[in-house]
Amino acid sequence: MLISQRQEKILAVVNSQRFTTIAELAAVLSVSDMTVRRDLDQLASAGKISKVRGGVQSVQALAFNDLSVAQKQDLNLPQKRQIAKAAARYVLSGETIYLGSGTTIALLSDYFEQDYLRVITNSLTVFNLLLKRHPRYDVTLIGGNLRQRSGVFIGGITEDTLQRLNFDRALVSADGIADGQLMDIVTEEGRSQGIAMAQAQERIVLADRSKLEHRAFYPFARLHDARYLITNELSAKQRAQYQDDTEVVTI
Repeated sequence: MLISQRQEKILAVVNSQRFTTIAELAAVLSVSDMTVRRDLDQLASAGKISKVRGGVQSVQALAFNDLSVAQKQDLNLPQKRQIAKAAARYVLSGETIYLGSGTTIALLSDYFEQDYLRVITNSLTVFNLLLKRHPRYDVTLIGGNLRQRSGVFIGGITEDTLQRLNFDRALVSADGIADGQLMDIVTEEGRSQGIAMAQAQERIVLADRSKLEHRAFYPFARLHDARYLITNELSAKQRAQYQDDTEVVTI
């Protein structure tokens, strides 16, 4: 079986089952675990599947499933870390910034080297990480109704508060980016990010390649509203497509 045929078979199995293990794929294909791992590395690098602890996850399923923070945190982790590291460089010391929800946004706390920032967030995860790692920063957690699955405050109180604030930069994530739109699985989480973007002088979108050309439930902003889209490496065709809306930064 050719490599391309084997990888097409892997994709078919993963998309059909949504989650499978390396051992299961090796048995289906009658190849070694090492061969499967090499194929999965190539497919993950191309953004076609997501490697998770214990196996591999369909990115098609991820575009529509409301996974918890714990379930999301290991998905595409190396790429998310690189994206967060690149995004942190665009923030200047002394700025007032909004940080949205999402595991890539949460990783920013590992890479901030600014002496001082004022940070506003409605993500409990982001808030706790910043308090722990950057005690000198002025960090404000916006309240509201806590959505326990994601650890994000949402609802009228959250939105009213965001509408009263101004930010130098808003750094947000998306569950899907397609047709020039930024999309979120959860309406209220997307709405909060959209409001924060409208209140910011500059907007930066952090999204690994698995989010591109995938649709989620609620469109909350247009991609052309963002100054930068930071993602992992794209093909020349993909870069040209997204460059029509914003400046694309690849890692």
